[in-house]
Amino acid sequence: AADSAWISILTLSTGAPLGTLSSSLLSGALPAIDGSALTGVGKVLQVVSTTKTDAFSSSGVSWSDITGLSVSITPSSTSSTILVTACLSLDSSDTNLVGGRIMRDSTPIAVSTVTGSQFEGAFSRVAGGYSAETQSLTHEDSPATTSAVTYKIQLNGYSSGTHYVNRPSSLATNRSTSVSSITVMEIGA
Repeated sequence: AADSAWISILTLSTGAPLGTLSSSLLSGALPAIDGSALTGVGKVLQVVSTTKTDAFSSSGVSWSDITGLSVSITPSSTSSTILVTACLSLDSSDTNLVGGRIMRDSTPIAVSTVTGSQFEGAFSRVAGGYSAETQSLTHEDSPATTSAVTYKIQLNGYSSGTHYVNRPSSLATNRSTSVSSITVMEIGA
C-alpha cells in the first residue's frame, strides 16, 4: 500500500535472458487466462461436437433423426449466435435422391426440400451405389435463448428406397466406410 516493496510473481533460477528461458525454470503459480473479459464481436465462447463413425439407414419419404448426430449447447447470452458446421456422408439405393437438414430442437434451420424431381437446399445427393458422398454445410443460427438447445441432422429421401449415412448402398452389410459429424460454436455478440 505504501509502494515500498516488491511482490514476487515468479522466480527465475538462473540469470538466463527471458527470451531463452525454459518453462522448467519457472516456479510459482501463473495466472489463468480468462476470455470473459475480452471485448469485441465474434469471440468463440464454447464448442460442442460429435462424430458418427457407424453406419445408419432409413427408408421412405419422411424425415428421420440420424442416430448419433446431435449435440446440445446452452448459450450464455440471448444475443449469441450459434455457428453449426455439419459434415454428412450420404448415399441411397438405386438412383434415388436423398437429402438432409439441420434442426434446432424441432425447428428446421437448414433445410433440404423436395421440389419436382430434386432436393434443394442443405445436403443432397443423387445416389449412385458405389461410394457415399460427403458434403459439408455451415449455418449460423440465432436461437435467442439461454436454455439448452439441441442441434441434430435429419435424413429424407425423394422415393421409398433405402437411404444411407456413412456407407455406400452397394455394401452387403451395414458396415461403415466413412464418418459424419456436427459441431456447434457459440459466438459472442
